[in-house]
Amino acid sequence: MILAVLEEHNLKHCKVESYMQKLGEYFELETQLLASYHVNHGMIKKAAKLRYYDCSLVKG
Repeated sequence: MILAVLEEHNLKHCKVESYMQKLGEYFELETQLLASYHVNHGMIKKAAKLRYYDCSLVKG
């Protein structure tokens, strides 16, 4: 939705697209971690790496 608004106003940028993709990956992984009984080290490591994108969104 955010990307659609940016595109509509001709403000689309590859860095924003990449950021939003990483943020989406984090949200999907976070959902898996919360719903799964089988969490492995790789999942936690990836979530920690992608957490930056969630935190930086809050900071603004």
